[in-house]
Amino acid sequence: MAQCHNCGAQVAQGAAACPECGAQFANNQGHRHQQQPQGQPAGRPDGGGVGAAQPAAGAQQYSQTAPAKSKVVTGIFIFYGILGILAGIAFVALADALTAVPGDLAGLGLAGALIFFVLGGIDIALGYGIWNAEEWGWYGGVIISVLSVVWWIITLANEFSFLSLVLLLASVYCVAALALDRTHFGIDF
Repeated sequence: MAQCHNCGAQVAQGAAACPECGAQFANNQGHRHQQQPQGQPAGRPDGGGVGAAQPAAGAQQYSQTAPAKSKVVTGIFIFYGILGILAGIAFVALADALTAVPGDLAGLGLAGALIFFVLGGIDIALGYGIWNAEEWGWYGGVIISVLSVVWWIITLANEFSFLSLVLLLASVYCVAALALDRTHFGIDF
C-alpha cells in the first residue's frame, strides 16, 4: 500500500487517483510508500506535525493544508468564531447600556462579553490549526465538536428547534470529518 501525497489516505500501488480526495497521480509518482526511515518519528505526510522529522533536502514536499472535509470544518469554526466575537461586541454594548440601571448588571454584560470573546478566539485559533493540519488543531477541534454535540442533544431534549438541529448536524459533521481525516494530522489510532 502507498499513501496519497495530498490527503494521506491509503492508496493501492499503481492507482491513477486517490479514492479519498481525488488527487491525480502522474505516472504513479503521486503517492509514496508508507514506511518511515529508521529512527524518524511518524508525522503528517507533509513532514509536519509535532515531533515529526523534517524532510531531507531534495525530498518531495507535500501539501500542508487539511483535506477538503477538514477545510469545511475550518469554515464552520471560523464562522462560529466570528459569531462569538460579534456576540462579545453586543454584550459590551449591552453592558454600556446597563450602566444606567441600578445594580451590577453592567458587570454581567462585561462577563458575557469576555466569555464570547474567549470562545470566539478559541474557535478561530482551532480553525487555523485545522486548516494547517496541525495535531493540536485536530485534538482541539474534536474536543470542541464532541462537547457541541452533547450540548445540542441536551438543548434538543429540552425543546426542539430547527436551529438547534442544524447546529447539532454541523457538530456531528465536524466530529466525523476530523475522525476520517485523522491520519493527515499525524493521528494514528
